[in-house]
Amino acid sequence: MNDRHGIRLARTVERPSFGVEGPLSAAIMAESSPWPTSDVPLEQRVRSYLDNMESGAFRGVVVEAHAGTVTLTGVVASYYAKQLAQEFTRRIPGVVSVINLIEVTQ
Repeated sequence: MNDRHGIRLARTVERPSFGVEGPLSAAIMAESSPWPTSDVPLEQRVRSYLDNMESGAFRGVVVEAHAGTVTLTGVVASYYAKQLAQEFTRRIPGVVSVINLIEVTQ
């Protein structure tokens, strides 16, 4: 499709390959991509990660994501658990920033 000046218009923006090809390149790009991933899969990755850590200490944490920013809300038993939830979340590919609104019960 061309504009009125005859310049071809792109329909989608493609991610650069950086010279890396093959099935491993998709995994590398997913982990190091500067582009935020979609919100629902990011929420699922964070929730899954927290569910598998610290024997259920994060069951009371609610995860929401928007444009790579993850907001943590809910309740945990200690300030240590609150900080752990934030640090674990920061390490997940696709997370750009973390807003920690978790409350501590004690």
